[in-house]
Amino acid sequence: MSTPISCNSRVLILVLLAISLVYGNARSLSKEEYMELKAQLKVLNKPAVKSIQTEHGDIFDCVDMYKQPAFDHPLLKNHTIQMRPTSYPEGMENQDPLNANLHIGLKDSGCPLGTVPIRRTKMQDLMRTKSLSDYGRKNVENGSQLNSPSGHHYAIANLLDQVLGTQVTECVGPNTSRSKSIQFGPVMDCQWPIRSTQYDRGWMDRNLSFDSVHLPILCFLTSVHLPILCFLTSVSSMSTPISCNSRILILVLLAISLVYGNARSLSKEEYMELKAQLKVLNKPAVKSIQTQHGDIDCVDMYKQPAFDHPLLKNHTIQMRPTSYPEGMGNQDPSNANLEIGLKDGGCPLGTVPIPRTKIQELMSAKSLSHFGRKNLENRRLYSTAGHHHAIASLSSQVYGTQVTMNVWSPQLQDQRQFSLAQLWLLNGLNDQLNSIEAGWHVYPGLYGDSVPRLFVYWTADGYTSTGCYNLKCPGFVQVSGDIAVGSIIQPSSTYNGDQEETTFQVFKDSSTGNWWLIYGNTQVGYWPKSLFTSLADSASVVEWGGEVYTESTQSPQMGSGHFPDEGFKKASYMRKLMFVDNTNTLNDIPGNSPLYQDLPQCYQVIDGGNLAGDWGRNIYFGGPGGC
Repeated sequence: MSTPISCNSRVLILVLLAISLVYGNARSLSKEEYMELKAQLKVLNKPAVKSIQTEHGDIFDCVDMYKQPAFDHPLLKNHTIQMRPTSYPEGMENQDPLNANLHIGLKDSGCPLGTVPIRRTKMQDLMRTKSLSDYGRKNVENGSQLNSPSGHHYAIANLLDQVLGTQVTECVGPNTSRSKSIQFGPVMDCQWPIRSTQYDRGWMDRNLSFDSVHLPILCFLTSVHLPILCFLTSVSSMSTPISCNSRILILVLLAISLVYGNARSLSKEEYMELKAQLKVLNKPAVKSIQTQHGDIDCVDMYKQPAFDHPLLKNHTIQMRPTSYPEGMGNQDPSNANLEIGLKDGGCPLGTVPIPRTKIQELMSAKSLSHFGRKNLENRRLYSTAGHHHAIASLSSQVYGTQVTMNVWSPQLQDQRQFSLAQLWLLNGLNDQLNSIEAGWHVYPGLYGDSVPRLFVYWTADGYTSTGCYNLKCPGFVQVSGDIAVGSIIQPSSTYNGDQEETTFQVFKDSSTGNWWLIYGNTQVGYWPKSLFTSLADSASVVEWGGEVYTESTQSPQMGSGHFPDEGFKKASYMRKLMFVDNTNTLNDIPGNSPLYQDLPQCYQVIDGGNLAGDWGRNIYFGGPGGC
């Protein structure tokens, strides 16, 4: 060009570049790449005895010190850990801290004895590297510090001698009047000077001059879900006009934030709406429990979400069923290996555990009004768009049901799909449909992961505006302090291997009319009678089986991902299918109960007959999907 480019033109070019990067640089993975990353995560992230989430979003797993990554090295297979130095070099010893404000250790007494804290590697960490073989390594093509490999620059002092150790005190962080320090690794809340004795790491500084403007630029690089809001906050905090160079730099950083922040931006109004909804969903906690898969809040049972429902304002909690139907009672544990309850005694007496909802979960919903609800566009009983079923059913006057099912981890194609195995108690049609549902499902759009979880659901108007999953809206009343609805059920069944089972009982209390959920031997909670119209009396249909949902991509697996004719240890099953009749007695379902499968080329259900012993009436169901 023969004429200089004006500042406005440069800014416009960068705006267009940002748009191009956001909408033209999406990172997609093939199924093979995804499975390779998952396998690498399994190698890197060792089983945790305890997990600690920091205020900066890092999760540190407390790993048995003899299972830490070092012992994967072939030379260290039989290594015995040295717990402390046998001695210090003369003149070197523990130093007094130069700055007591430095915070880097884990709080709350850290990891248990015999374990070490290891920052959990996330999928995004692996995706940022050039290749899996390069992950965690320095990007040095050749050479060392002394011959400056391409792209590396140094300002150092050195000593050439026979060296057996070193000690150094560093001043961390540049003058804040001219720049900001971009940190790496654990985020350190500190003031300088501080002491660091890290070998070959130290701190990193990027001198980002903004013409003496104090700009909170760090938020651009740490904000994942709110880049636009972060940008607006930064600009509004400036007390002097922004120069052309500063505006260009802001736009460059905004482009980076949008590209690497999932291209999901929010207006200030949207962000405040999400924050308000989180305040409604996440009740004040008496105690919080950190788990590997998220935080659990112990909430006063009279402050749980159910009491936000207008019909339950003056509701008195029923702490246990008044009685069980005849023939139904405490069950022997289906599988002693199955873990779902909270450890260390669970929640205190008088409180119930509720998984804390995160802002990312709200952002994954189509809208706040859709959050936690099934995506049913119409109220037909079967074959709603995108939904497919493989079920057995019984039409009768029903007051409860019992079923034992095995648990699987079906593979999904994207986060808007789900796959489940459950029971339904139904009455009414179309927008008068009442439904009570319980089982396990895999639903990344609701939880952000692809592992099986315990769930409940209800609706009183054909999925139009009432009801939701778990405690995502007012309705279900929880009484158990040990099991949180929405908890992960682990381990899962393995193909041609161990089968992990769990038993569900749902029945109407003959005295109060509330519908109780019993999971294994635990009285989890109930759906109050007042929530329902047609189900206030009884169910007219009970169903058992599988359901999947997909919006546009190929449909996911159901159950084990194999057709039911492969049989035991290979297909998903439900056994001891039973119902409670109008005499409040538990019965086997009849042998002529109908089966339903709307997409048999992908999902099927077969009658397993009526077997002696613990199997009774049973079905096999599921399929590979791909339709």
